[in-house]
Amino acid sequence: MLPDKRLDRIAEKLTPKQLAILYIKELHSHPDVFEYVRSLRGVRLEALPAQKLLDQLVESTQGPLKGKPQSVINSAVKKAEKDLLFLIRLHGQANTYFLSEQRFWAALLVLMDFGLRLVDTEKFYERLRAKTERKKTAKNSKSTWEQGFCREMIVLLFRQLHGFRTAVSLLGRNYFADEALLFPDAAMSLAELLRNVDFLVSGFNAELEDGSNQKIETETFKIDIDKEAVERTSYIIDMAKAQTLEAMGDNQGGLELVERHIDYDPKEGEFSWGSDVK
Repeated sequence: MLPDKRLDRIAEKLTPKQLAILYIKELHSHPDVFEYVRSLRGVRLEALPAQKLLDQLVESTQGPLKGKPQSVINSAVKKAEKDLLFLIRLHGQANTYFLSEQRFWAALLVLMDFGLRLVDTEKFYERLRAKTERKKTAKNSKSTWEQGFCREMIVLLFRQLHGFRTAVSLLGRNYFADEALLFPDAAMSLAELLRNVDFLVSGFNAELEDGSNQKIETETFKIDIDKEAVERTSYIIDMAKAQTLEAMGDNQGGLELVERHIDYDPKEGEFSWGSDVK
């Protein structure tokens, strides 16, 4: 049995968007997707929340069309099913994208924290001087390519994390009436990653000499973050649309959407996703 019975109390004539929001609230009563799936053990197929949602959608759509030609009813039902399925896939894509990137972001945060500590050690400076066969003071050593690399990676993290947060907010606002799009555990993990990257930026800037042109000015990244958010939003939406079309039997339409985000070089014989391959 499911602990939350919101879907059992759905009123008639709800739109696909309203039904999707209720479904998401049902999902988010669990900390993550894995706990949600575990909660479905032993539940009959016809009693699954997604199946009940579709059944209620059909009833809600057919009701106002009573007396209309069957072709009109079927067309309306198909459109409503497509809209609902898209919204469900959109929620799933946003959470899947975060899970796929979370480990990379976390690992890069740890690496950059370690890198900044390394830059601040005299042992590192000695190794660097031996490596370059040039004498430098510890003060001048901080203008090394290692520091520049750390800065580049921190900026990349800052843009990606804040861009993804903006994308999730936009999707929630535009498609789900500001309903939170991520599972509770994912939302907390994202908030922690954002705090950590902001702390990393502060730590990097604190180690610079006054007047250094290496300082990370986060307020100048608004355009970059907005661009990142648009790219992430476009990707998530197109993947959700592709899954929806494939589920509705339009495999070609789904493939065309996926191909928007694939670069294929016939000479190299390799695929790359998007324009900002890591």
